[in-house]
Amino acid sequence: MAHRENVEEKLKSLIQMVGEDKRFEAAQEWKKAGKKVVGFISDYVPEEIIHAAGMLPYRIIGTWNADVSKASFYRPTNTDQYATHVLQLLLEGKLDFLDGIIIPHLDDDQRRLWDLWVHLKNWPLIHYLYVPRKQSDYCVKEFRDGLERLKGNLEKLAGIKVDDQSLHKSIKVYNKWRSLLMKLSELRKRDVPPLSGSEFLGLIVSSFVVPKGNFSSDLEKIKDGLEARQASLSRTKPRILVSSEDLDNPAYLELVENCGCLVAMDDLNTGSKYFLKMVETNGEPLMALAERYLTKPGEPRMFGWENYVNQVVEWVKEFKIDGVLNFPAIYAYWREAFSPYLHKRLNEAGIPVMTILREYNVANAGQLKTRVQAFLEMLESRAL
Repeated sequence: MAHRENVEEKLKSLIQMVGEDKRFEAAQEWKKAGKKVVGFISDYVPEEIIHAAGMLPYRIIGTWNADVSKASFYRPTNTDQYATHVLQLLLEGKLDFLDGIIIPHLDDDQRRLWDLWVHLKNWPLIHYLYVPRKQSDYCVKEFRDGLERLKGNLEKLAGIKVDDQSLHKSIKVYNKWRSLLMKLSELRKRDVPPLSGSEFLGLIVSSFVVPKGNFSSDLEKIKDGLEARQASLSRTKPRILVSSEDLDNPAYLELVENCGCLVAMDDLNTGSKYFLKMVETNGEPLMALAERYLTKPGEPRMFGWENYVNQVVEWVKEFKIDGVLNFPAIYAYWREAFSPYLHKRLNEAGIPVMTILREYNVANAGQLKTRVQAFLEMLESRAL
């Protein structure tokens, strides 16, 4: 019993690291030790390069509060809400512990965010990372060249040389973290998995804001206990896959599951797509990083939609999914463009799908519950 209570306590402690009152603690402790912290936007930024330079990679989560009045002075309301909620944190001074920021070239919203960062902050590193939109050998090489330039700027900030040996060491740290989460993800295939969908997302997002080595050590201590655990859910069917971008608040998946289902798998750049796919370390490390980050499971802003949906269909089969909830944030224009294609392909595969728009911060909970419940009722009627 004591061991079980310890597992629950440690799991709760890990998940709580993502809360707005705790998500800055590890980075601030890192700063107190005289070390640097580099923030970044998106899972297309290879954290291993920051780590190899002896700095803490910190993936930025926007404020979950509804008040974005300061950011709204600079950004129209009909723009990407994640970028707006990140800007609000910056303007509130809550990201002042950062020594630098890396923003990838993924869409106009993030490009405008980079413009504002340059305008508002005089930091030694405000790097704009070029990310190709295709998965090809040529694009991987171009991305590798961009990572070389990023490495040079990180070396200047850190005051050290990042060699291949240090990159390989960092890749090993990150691959261990990925391996642990992959093993835990496999357990989601159980009829009653160890973690609910909201708990699993909370665990992953918490790893955004703490050193990966520390996170892996803590997770290893409770790994055996988690394997024997069963998630506490009112219902474990229907089994749902949630698809979206920049959905980093576990309360959204908790809302879905409280309607009477299990989020058994996700298609989220803040969730499974963040850690799936190892870095193959045979050969030159920057090329290995470029290949992994550019060819990992993609997003609508990248070309190759057919491969993207094929991956979703494969996950539906592997995790015994009954329906897909397409859950885009409002004004997420790439997702809006992609949604009709997603519906068409999933319908052709006989997979039920529903699209429900959401805010970045949790809002309109009553309306969302009504629509989710309608989707679940439709799935249950199909199963009869």
